Amino acid sequence: MRQHPFGEKFHSFERPQWRNFGIHFALCAVAYPTLLIFVILARGRDLFWARVLVGMGCGLTGLTLGFSLLRLSRPIIEAITWATLIHQSRVAKLENGGIRLKDFAAHTDDPTSALGALKLMWDRFQYPGTIRSNRRNYDRRPWSLWILFFLANVGLAGALTFIFGRLVAIQVHIIHQYKNYQEFPVKGDITQGDIDRAVELNKAFENYALTWTLAPFSTHGGLPPVVSFPWASENTAASEPALSPRAPVSSANIPDAKPGNDMVYFAEVITNQLVPGGSGFGTFEDPTASVNGSSALIGGIGSWATETLASGPIVELEPGSVLRFPRWGIRIHCEKLLMFTHSIPRSESNKTYVFIPRDTLGGLFNHFNSSLPAAFEKTANTTTIRGADGVNDTMPADDELQSFASGGKFYDNGVAHSMMSVPLSMGTCPGSIITVETILVRLNTTYAEHGKFALLSNDSIPDVDGNPTHIGYDAAVCLQLYEPWIVEVYNSSVGVPNSIRLCDKGAEIHDMSWNVSPEVMTGVPLKDQPELSRALNSSHLISPYIAGHQNSVNQMLKDNGRDSFYVPSPTLVSYTDGEGAFGYTELSTDYYAKARAIADASNVLPYLAGSGSTVARLYPDKEVSDVYIHNGYYALAISVVFLMGALATFFVPRLPLGSPRRGFDLFSWMTAFAAREIVPDRASGLEKQMELNDIVQHAGEMRFRYVG
Repeated sequence: MRQHPFGEKFHSFERPQWRNFGIHFALCAVAYPTLLIFVILARGRDLFWARVLVGMGCGLTGLTLGFSLLRLSRPIIEAITWATLIHQSRVAKLENGGIRLKDFAAHTDDPTSALGALKLMWDRFQYPGTIRSNRRNYDRRPWSLWILFFLANVGLAGALTFIFGRLVAIQVHIIHQYKNYQEFPVKGDITQGDIDRAVELNKAFENYALTWTLAPFSTHGGLPPVVSFPWASENTAASEPALSPRAPVSSANIPDAKPGNDMVYFAEVITNQLVPGGSGFGTFEDPTASVNGSSALIGGIGSWATETLASGPIVELEPGSVLRFPRWGIRIHCEKLLMFTHSIPRSESNKTYVFIPRDTLGGLFNHFNSSLPAAFEKTANTTTIRGADGVNDTMPADDELQSFASGGKFYDNGVAHSMMSVPLSMGTCPGSIITVETILVRLNTTYAEHGKFALLSNDSIPDVDGNPTHIGYDAAVCLQLYEPWIVEVYNSSVGVPNSIRLCDKGAEIHDMSWNVSPEVMTGVPLKDQPELSRALNSSHLISPYIAGHQNSVNQMLKDNGRDSFYVPSPTLVSYTDGEGAFGYTELSTDYYAKARAIADASNVLPYLAGSGSTVARLYPDKEVSDVYIHNGYYALAISVVFLMGALATFFVPRLPLGSPRRGFDLFSWMTAFAAREIVPDRASGLEKQMELNDIVQHAGEMRFRYVG
């Protein structure tokens, strides 16, 4: 008898099967690399294929190690079965001794089954020969514990695939892809019906006494928010990428003042622009009109608020998609004016005149890499500036007028901040709308203790305490551009649309330069229709722009103190770095430009998108899986698998009474029957050519005893 490798102390255990143990060790060693291969293959794929590949890897690894564990555990259940036969064969009474053939066959039919092991444990409790008190003279070992160990191995082998599946983590990330796109219509343009309604609205704006606005203050919060993006202007765009992340808009942020860098302001896209049958605010319709059965001009929030809140967003887009399409954006640049030489604070007819030097205008146009228009090369026409009601006002001398390209007249109306806009291209240039705007600040110094002004009035006005106060003057001129820009919007079923980046300057979408490979359109392209445009054009925006522009100006003018007193307002203070009712400091071109751009982006741009559609590119999000193995837990699991296999290899119990090892293989059965190690209690009575079922019925009740 060959000795156990651990020495004589382990004489009650069989010599290990080194070949099977070596295979088990090798399988444990290659399990991690094998699983890692499938993990690497699953990375970067969508969730379905990631799960398939991880499932294949975990299944292959788990099944292989499971079969190895069962093969190492089989000698244990074989030894227990033969030991049960030996124990039961030593029962004194013949009628209770031995084991019936059908019971013995049940244990050997499926030797690695947990059900067979449980039946064997039950039989050992039933057989008198297996009771420890009946075999204490020759075998005191706890064989039932080995059945439990075998069951633990079977359970572990069956659960390995599941365990490895839990050890591999799959995290899904949504990423934007810009290769495959579909054409999709969005409400980003206006129709003739929108224009007609805007024309009707302009009649109200032409009435100066009304100071009309498109929406009351109670519903002004329903307008879309303003978003802004930095943009390298034409002077520097050649060296900087045309890719700008979103910048938050807040009163605490000052626009980037670096030369050549601008902020571009947009009105956020609303959900109603992305749904079939939707529209933007540019329809100029009252959303409550349908209740009365008549068509009314706008007097409240856009229809998107009512419909979306009532029925919820019904978006026929992918749960996550990037839409790229052209939108109108605003850029603005301002310069301060020297009131001492560029103004007449108070004329004979009690008006204030502000003159704009040609050099100042040239600097504004040069900022946007543009030349000064020919109209500004001429000397300012004082007759036009004064008008009929200021014909007797004294103007600057002719030699001074030579340097002025334009000017503006402001009435003594008590309003602390006044604006005058001069449109340069009202749709004549299809690509943009350009305006020159002058801002005049007139503020009683009583309300600006820390105020700094370019000029103070000559006449003083006593305050309530009799102290002399003056009217402080300050002014600036701005060049404002409405231009088409290519902007990306992220839309999903779990939130509102969100502008994510500014891609390029242009009126029509195209492939972007950062894409290495050409973009590929999938699906059917949109058919050209009268109300579907592929590029934005300002030539038909005259009436909607006038309505929106006057709406924005009047919204700002309504935020004034009492007329005729030149008192501050929150809007006026926002043009400075101060805060509070008495916090006016000094007119800042940066602060004013930002405030003016935000006002127009909120009160003008939403009305440049109505019921007309424009073509957008829809890029569905790509689902990407990040797959990795929990290495610490994996090391613990594979250690348990190896340890269980090692225990099953080195601690197979020997049969009682020094009997040699027997299994369920053909050689063991041939030896047992040929050498008459097991004998029946009676003649079998079996004959040739008997059916298997007949054999089972005939010989199943025969009892066999082990006689060694």
